Amino acid sequence: MYYLVFFVGWVFARIPEWAARAFCHGVGHLFFWFPSKRRNLIYSNLHHAFPERSPEWLHRTVRRVCIRTAEMGLFTLAVPHFSMQRFLRCLEVTPEQKRFAESMAARGRPVLLFGMHFSMLEATNAWPALAGVAFKQTAVMYRPNRNPRIDAMVKRHRERAGFRLVSRKEGIQVITEVMRNNGVAALLFDQNTREQGTLIPFFGRVTAATELHGLLAKKYDASMVMILPQRIAFWRARVEFEELCCEKNPAEITLASNRWLEQKLRSDEECLIDWLWTHNRWKILFRPFERLGMNHRKKLVDFSSYPVRKTRIAVLHQHLGEWPTQGIRFLKALRYSRPDAEITLITRDAEGLQTQWSSWVDVAHNLFDDTRSNRQLACALRDRYLDVLLVLDDTSFSRKFAAHTRIPQRFGVTMRLMKRVSGLTDSWTPKDTGQWQKEPDWIAFGRHFGLECDEHVAD
Repeated sequence: MYYLVFFVGWVFARIPEWAARAFCHGVGHLFFWFPSKRRNLIYSNLHHAFPERSPEWLHRTVRRVCIRTAEMGLFTLAVPHFSMQRFLRCLEVTPEQKRFAESMAARGRPVLLFGMHFSMLEATNAWPALAGVAFKQTAVMYRPNRNPRIDAMVKRHRERAGFRLVSRKEGIQVITEVMRNNGVAALLFDQNTREQGTLIPFFGRVTAATELHGLLAKKYDASMVMILPQRIAFWRARVEFEELCCEKNPAEITLASNRWLEQKLRSDEECLIDWLWTHNRWKILFRPFERLGMNHRKKLVDFSSYPVRKTRIAVLHQHLGEWPTQGIRFLKALRYSRPDAEITLITRDAEGLQTQWSSWVDVAHNLFDDTRSNRQLACALRDRYLDVLLVLDDTSFSRKFAAHTRIPQRFGVTMRLMKRVSGLTDSWTPKDTGQWQKEPDWIAFGRHFGLECDEHVAD
């Protein structure tokens, strides 16, 4: 692997830049036109973030994101083989930004840089050399590569402009030492921290964010600065600094930094296509046994009162109207357990049931409709990029319908103990199948997949 990475990077560092740009466009278009999980993830992420935008905008933006992602990957491979002079030419520091950097150094306080996953991220290590500012100590936390030779190559490149790289394993001790000595530390904050993070909304969806930046800034009274490599041309960027002004407590800093990034992506089209949308920032509470609940160690927002619902959960049953009591109990429990969810109902006369159950149903799709076939409906749901499908009846029709939707997580009821059920990603079997067929208890089914609901809430 090392020799392949070295050779590809070496070649693209030496070919004319116009050839590298043409190659990136070709790879980006291949990435866009050939179906893959990563491409579908870009579509899903952008559709969740901007549901009000047109399909034409979505397709156009995904294509540009694919091209920019290819450019980012190729630059990461090639830049370790650049000479120091060419490396410095990749980044531009304006006089205003130089003065800002000088003011940071003159404060006599530690500086904490908030880094983000933009395409020219690899070029940001060059800014101290270009700004001509010397700090007592510097450190950047990074994720070490599993291959020691590739990791050594990456460290040689990133440290040649003056920043010291520290791995996540030993990084905290080094970062705290730098902060105590009024140095500059840089950490990425726009990534999914999973179980170690705390739940916040980002573009209206639940994600896990790190509070490390807030803890460090509060403890060492550090200046908090957003560092943005604004792309201006192929393999060219201009560094921009902006001080983050908010109350110095970890929760507020975490929320304020993510709000800053969200606003930047909403207001700047170039930044929007330049961010790493192939990264599943929202992959939290994804395991089947926790999917229908929000049981996490910490939340910074009361999601029960949060006005936006962007976790898309669909409920499928051929004839849910025949079980009104059980249906209302389950939908009510689901709303309580996942207040961030947009609940879609798929059943016969779903629109009529939505009118009756408007508090618990946001979107309705009729099965056995005269205007289109059930297969057409299932295929149309793919463009809604639903997150979870709950199949409440054990029928071959519902399982086939579920398979046609291609929703990533499809949970269903089955009367037979089976490891794998066609059309479903995960299944659950009731203890007493005979009683279940007489009177289904979907609350028990939901609890198997993380539903958090007391009896008095469902009744």
